[in-house]
Amino acid sequence: MGRRYIVPIQSREAAQFKRARYKVVLKPSTNRARALEHTHRITTYHRARSLEERAGTTGITGEFSIDGTGPSFKGYNVHCDGKTLREILRSPEVQYVEADTKTKADVTQQLSTWGLARISWKELPWPYKYRYSSTWSGIGITVYVVDTGVRVTHSVRQAHISFPHPHLLSTDTYACNTIAGLNWIGRNAEAGKSVVNMSLGGRKSPAVNGAVEALYRKGIVVVVSAGNKNLNASNYSPASAPNAITVAASDRWDWRTYFSNYGVSVDVFAPGVDVLSAWHTFDTAVEYLDGTSMAAPHVAGLAAYFLSSKTSCQCPLTIRNRIINNSWKGFIRDARIGTPNRLAYNGYA
Repeated sequence: MGRRYIVPIQSREAAQFKRARYKVVLKPSTNRARALEHTHRITTYHRARSLEERAGTTGITGEFSIDGTGPSFKGYNVHCDGKTLREILRSPEVQYVEADTKTKADVTQQLSTWGLARISWKELPWPYKYRYSSTWSGIGITVYVVDTGVRVTHSVRQAHISFPHPHLLSTDTYACNTIAGLNWIGRNAEAGKSVVNMSLGGRKSPAVNGAVEALYRKGIVVVVSAGNKNLNASNYSPASAPNAITVAASDRWDWRTYFSNYGVSVDVFAPGVDVLSAWHTFDTAVEYLDGTSMAAPHVAGLAAYFLSSKTSCQCPLTIRNRIINNSWKGFIRDARIGTPNRLAYNGYA
């Protein structure tokens, strides 16, 4: 009887027929009696191995059987040594054997904020639940927040945020402070592993837009707020920076908020009303806030999420296109003529 292939060979242990865990799938034609006979024989064979040869293995650890309208899917999981594996492969009841691999669960976060729930479902669920792949989850990615000030003693900040250079903040103009912050990021951030969030804005500034462009060329994703003037975002910076990901604000009912800027510079909408945030008044303060400054971090987090997937080129253009391509199209009401009608979505399915 010819040997049935281990498909796919997922590990070095499987390839070398060493101690490992396997999934054994039986032929659909194998009835219950023959399946029981087979598993009994394999269990007996495994137990008969010397302790030295089968040390650390547990034999058959569980069986599975799924019957439907088509051929049945049945088999078992086994933790065994190489000789027991060869005996399994010689069995006429076996269709194939697959080396076991580690998997990570896709996570649903209960009692989420509505904004996180909105970017992970086609329709906003109740109660709010955030769905995402724990395989990605932003691990290994740094998000740099360029802001007008941070309460460095806030309890929310302690576990997640570092504040390496507080002297960058000064009483200089908005553009000078912003460019100083972006300059520091440009010198310290790692391409392909960094996202910048800019929840701020001012009148159109070639210098600010130029600094954003420099980060883009360095391989750093930049996410910016569209602005809260209910005007064309193309007249503001950094919202008008061509290679930034510009985020407008929407509400629970997928309306463009009354204050959100709009226009061709906008790349995507994200939740920007009643967003729970840490607040500056004392160390444990929180507040529900409105603004495109609340929408942009949803997309900055999404960019970090996609960067951590490592499934494609990690360049800013790829991440931007992924955010755009994954978004729900045509969902936003009153997006305004000329504004791309896209609602951010993490692509969970």
